[in-house]
Amino acid sequence: MHLMTRGPTYTPTSQSPFGHRAEEARALLAAVVESSDDAIITKTLEGIITFWNGAAEGLLGYTATEAIGQSITMLIPPERLAEEQHIIKNLRAGNRIEHFETVRIAKGGRQIEVALTISPIRDQNGRVVGASKIMRDITERMRIERSLQELLGERNRLLESERAARSQAERVSATKDEFLALLSHELRTPLHAILGWTQILRRTAKPADLANGLEVIERNVRAQNQLVDDLLDINRITAGQM
Repeated sequence: MHLMTRGPTYTPTSQSPFGHRAEEARALLAAVVESSDDAIITKTLEGIITFWNGAAEGLLGYTATEAIGQSITMLIPPERLAEEQHIIKNLRAGNRIEHFETVRIAKGGRQIEVALTISPIRDQNGRVVGASKIMRDITERMRIERSLQELLGERNRLLESERAARSQAERVSATKDEFLALLSHELRTPLHAILGWTQILRRTAKPADLANGLEVIERNVRAQNQLVDDLLDINRITAGQM
């Protein structure tokens, strides 16, 4: 039976002597790691790269020959160097870091958004001597998330504008209704007086009453004319001055 991998190919042998089993296991592990779609890097606690698989080369641009023996800081933007100190502190304490989203630098200076899972490597005595990093490119995912956030923000701004416009329209409508109610009352009041005096004058034709009635009629007619002028003054209506 053959196990096909993208990297090294491992052929298990059922007849292998017991002493070769550990070597077979290491070879199998190396084949699995090399064939992984995720970049896998190991380093010492001092940050020196000790392993670099094919996916790491594909993601970051450096070959294993170029990367192994170099400091892991060559992949870290200067403004993010404090992250490495935090990572090493956790590794020394034996802690595993899950899905740490950050930015790393590929060969040529291109920045890549990545998610890291970092695990301590222990020796036979259980002492932490290094770390393994699984690195996954999330640049496209983050771009999509930012686009969605922008769309959501634009949607919220449009909804807020719509709410503000609706509220303004409601206020304008309420002001208009109040104005029309006031206008109706003010227009009808002088008309009632005119109508009343007209009816009185029809029944009584005494000169004194006639003079007084005509004065009231004239005053109310003038008031009515002023109201009509105000009605035509659109600026006063919109400013709520009436």
